[in-house]
Amino acid sequence: VYSISGALYGLAGVLEAARTGGATNNYGNMYELDAIAACVVGGVSTAGGIGTVPGVMAGVLIFGVINYGLTFIGVSPYWQLIIKGLIIVAAVAFDIRKYMAKK
Repeated sequence: VYSISGALYGLAGVLEAARTGGATNNYGNMYELDAIAACVVGGVSTAGGIGTVPGVMAGVLIFGVINYGLTFIGVSPYWQLIIKGLIIVAAVAFDIRKYMAKK
């Protein structure tokens, strides 16, 4: 598993460098925020044990549209991080509220 993931990370790095025409150590910075946000928006519970692949794929699509939309309308990258953080906080609050109502 580690060998396969390492090979795929290397391939992703090569593709990212080819896409941008260069490479720096900051590529991939804050991608973990996008991954967490896509999973939480896609329905993966922060309490664990709940989530589906189609839900995560839907979360990735939703977050991709949000990222490209914010970039397209010219929102500053710093504000984009704040907006993504607010979306994560809202999704986690909704998830917690949903499970508190069940108890």
